[in-house]
Amino acid sequence: MKRIFSTALVCMVLTLAGLQMSIAQEKLGVKIASIRTGDAEIKVTYPQFAGSDTVIKTANADLLKFAGERLQAFRKDLAQMKKDFEGKDIPLRYSYVLEPAVSIARPDLISLYFTEYTYTGGAHGMTYFHGRNYGVINGKPKLLALQDLFKPEVDAKKLAGERVYAQLQSNQNATWVQDGTVTADSDKLTKEFVITPAGVTFLIEQYAVSYYAAGAFFVKVPYAGFGKALAFNY
Repeated sequence: MKRIFSTALVCMVLTLAGLQMSIAQEKLGVKIASIRTGDAEIKVTYPQFAGSDTVIKTANADLLKFAGERLQAFRKDLAQMKKDFEGKDIPLRYSYVLEPAVSIARPDLISLYFTEYTYTGGAHGMTYFHGRNYGVINGKPKLLALQDLFKPEVDAKKLAGERVYAQLQSNQNATWVQDGTVTADSDKLTKEFVITPAGVTFLIEQYAVSYYAAGAFFVKVPYAGFGKALAFNY
């Protein structure tokens, strides 16, 4: 596997979602933006890969845009929360963390997911997952949809849903799969995914298939589990 992470260590300033932040590009090409205000702590981390390949350029541009959009969405929610509690004697602290985990980094394929944590009051914060996968389809680089991994005649959502559901059926913590509330055709099972060297991992958030205390579910489906349905040899 070709290593395409940047090994440079530099500092720069970037305006992200209307906020000027100090950005440190670390050894693995990861950029970190941190803000601390009187009532909120925000940390946004996103990777930027070195290289001139079209997939790398597409990924870098989209990752910067995605990080900015997610931060802007949190700022919007935060503004509404502050408005809702204006004039009330309730001390509140707010947190936002967006951080990536890179699974594959090649000139022709980049796959990673973000863990997004938000806290705007209440008993606990919320954690979300966002898979970002980039490759070449019909000669053009793009953000990959689940269907792009499979042959055109294959119903990717149906097939993947069945594979994920089968694994969750044997997991007693997946309460709402056990009682039939969540079925194999639920979008929650296949909405977010990351490509790995061994297969496809589906990222299922808290509250998707069980109560908050059960946590998140990472369901790994090996490539062999999809038989000949895959369009490419990853």
